[in-house]
Amino acid sequence: MWLSSFLVTAVLVLLGWVWIRPRRTRSSYPLTDKATRALLHEAPSCEAANEPQSLARFSQMLSSFPSTNDIDECAEQVRALVRSGLLEYRAHESDPEQILKVSGYVSTDHAALMTRFTVQYNLYAGSVVALGTDEQRAELYETQASGELGCFAFTELGAGVMTGVRVDTVAEYDRERDLFVITSASIEARKNWISQGSVAERAVVLARLRVDGTDLGPHLFWVRLRQSGHGLQRGVSISLVPEKNSMLGLDNAIIDFQGFEAPRSALLSRFASLDRDGKYQASLPRGCRRILDLVLTRLLTGRLCLSEFALAHALELLRHNWAYCERRRLFRGEQTMSQVLSGFFVDRARCLAVLLV
Repeated sequence: MWLSSFLVTAVLVLLGWVWIRPRRTRSSYPLTDKATRALLHEAPSCEAANEPQSLARFSQMLSSFPSTNDIDECAEQVRALVRSGLLEYRAHESDPEQILKVSGYVSTDHAALMTRFTVQYNLYAGSVVALGTDEQRAELYETQASGELGCFAFTELGAGVMTGVRVDTVAEYDRERDLFVITSASIEARKNWISQGSVAERAVVLARLRVDGTDLGPHLFWVRLRQSGHGLQRGVSISLVPEKNSMLGLDNAIIDFQGFEAPRSALLSRFASLDRDGKYQASLPRGCRRILDLVLTRLLTGRLCLSEFALAHALELLRHNWAYCERRRLFRGEQTMSQVLSGFFVDRARCLAVLLV
């Protein structure tokens, strides 16, 4: 009885394997493909892909900065990138793919700078372009020449990755003074782990919009945290999270708003506006039910940028290891055992250092 059951089970497993097994085609073995082998020997270039010259120069500039654990030095690196104008904020309108393409052409292990790049260009500037009016966009474009930095004050201490589903920061409209009063309603409402938050002049802040006691849900507000070279505005305090064990050149801040005042024009108003009398009007794109849905798209593109960089960096490490494997001569008698092992351990140490730093 047990033998027949075993045989029936074995036959079913075999049939299942035959049915679902991958078909062995040429594309199933990428290492036999000429293009893949070329990728293992040389990183893709903007020139080969016929990308704009400005994108190539920007990628080269980004790759040229040395890694640093100094927050101010790393911040100056991203300021230089912004001021260069090689990748303009208005690319979000004219050719948004440029923002996503940059990471794939960068050759660097400077993860702190790459994180700043996606915060500055995508989460911060991208949010203003995506949700701001034409006037707000124009104001953003004017800031590029000065190298102003921004941050994306989204995540809250009490919600973490669930921020958006839960938002406790409140922006109350004061009709008499025609401004918003932004307040972290509790310790848990403080903005937490905000990349570039301690050095940024401006911020895009997620807060619940309230008008005459009515909660209109989470919206984004574009505010000035400090004047260039000056202290913080009244009503906001910023501190650093406890020291990390990696990416020390990237500051991660805790931002606490207590009666912080922002003009009515701070509300990013392409799809939701508020007039002087407190009348709220939303004009959402087709298929979109909430402003929050538009807000969350900014996180998606940010993940794409960082994923592109992670993939590009992984390929760079793979090329380094592939090159080592191709030049091994242990069995050809052209190198002594000590020479081969020495080269092996040096290469392994370099790769390990890159992964751990």
